[in-house]
Formats: sequence, C-alpha cells, structure tokens
Amino acid sequence: EHDVLALPAPPPTPILGCEHCGLTCRTGDQYCCYGCEIAAQIAKEGAEEHGKTKAALLVSLLLSMTVMMLSLFLFQEDVYTVDAAGAWLSTAYRVASGVLSTPVILLLGVPILRRAFRTVRKGRMSMDLLVGAGAFAAYGISIYAIALGRRGVYFDSATSALILSTLGRYLEATGRAKASSLLGPSLRRSSEPVLVFADGAFEARAPSLVLPGDRLKIDTEEVLPV
Repeated sequence: EHDVLALPAPPPTPILGCEHCGLTCRTGDQYCCYGCEIAAQIAKEGAEEHGKTKAALLVSLLLSMTVMMLSLFLFQEDVYTVDAAGAWLSTAYRVASGVLSTPVILLLGVPILRRAFRTVRKGRMSMDLLVGAGAFAAYGISIYAIALGRRGVYFDSATSALILSTLGRYLEATGRAKASSLLGPSLRRSSEPVLVFADGAFEARAPSLVLPGDRLKIDTEEVLPV
C-alpha cells in the first residue's frame, strides 16, 4: 500500500458577467463590448448626463451627414473639369469637412481608441482597435492632404465608420439587455417546493429531490424548477 498525497483543488476560475447585459466577458473587463459600455453609461447617468450623451450621439450624426453632403460635391472632381471658382469652392468644402468632422472624432473616436488601448495593454486585439485606427488614419491623412493642397480627403469615411460602429453596438447592447431581462427569470432555478405526482396524488418536494421520470404540476407562468 502507498500513501496518497491529497493535493488541494485549484480555486475555480471566476466567471465574470458584463455589468450591462450579463453575458460572460473576460476576466478584468467590466463590459463585454463598447456598446454595452455606452448603454450602461446612459442607464446609470442622471437625466442631465443622459441628455448630454444622447446629444453627443445626435450631434455626431448630424455632423457626419453634413460631411457626407459636402463630400458629394468633392466627388465630382473625379468626373468633371473644375474651373478656378470651383477649385476654390472645393478647397473651402475640404476645410469645412475637416472642421465638422473634428467634433465627431473627439466625441466618438477618442472613447473607442481609449478602450482599444486598454485591450492592447492586456495583450489582445479588438474591433475597437480596427475601427479607431481606421477612423484616425483617414482623418489624419485628410488633414495632411489639406495642408499640402491635395484633393484626396476621407473625412466622410472617418465619421461614418465611427457613427455606424457606435450606433450599431449601442442598439445591439440595448437589445441584448432587454432579452436578458426577459429571459433571466425563466433561467433562474427555483427554490420553491415542487408538486410531484406520486402514488395517485401530488406531494411537495424540493427541486433537488426531483428525479428523471417524475411527473410535475406546473402552473401557468410558473418557472420550470429543473
């Protein structure tokens, strides 16, 4: 016979949930995605801060639409010949697009890039890094083109990428949170006694004593105990 050394079991790995939608996220992360971070921020803020956040999204959307309208005029340079007056107007539109896209970069781009840097410091890549790097690269190249007097600017691409990413993730997070709130009660295990049919009558048992093959009485809108 040999003595068996009983080693202590390793501590279980904590499974953390997103503070907004409840889905499992990586250890050390408060939210599973940037959309949940925005949705949670809006949900936790007061009425005044809630209005500020909504206003920031609305202002960014309006500015992005204006930049897109200005870009439609700039696109014609690739098709039609532009005279001196048209060239001066094109330059003015490029500068206006840069001015209008700067608040969008600050309001939506900076938070995305900040979260991307947090994930990079943890040794991971994320969609935030792709969207943030692409938007800032398009913005920076456009500013450089204006400084050199070149035609190629991409302010519309930078702002639209940030708008689509932020709004899409916010809507996804909001829908996910609503689904979690609806499904949560039905997924939680009940601790109430269960009516089990045995020997021609129903008797109350704890849910842990219910066995496969038992016949249960479940009332309308009652949570399934097993």
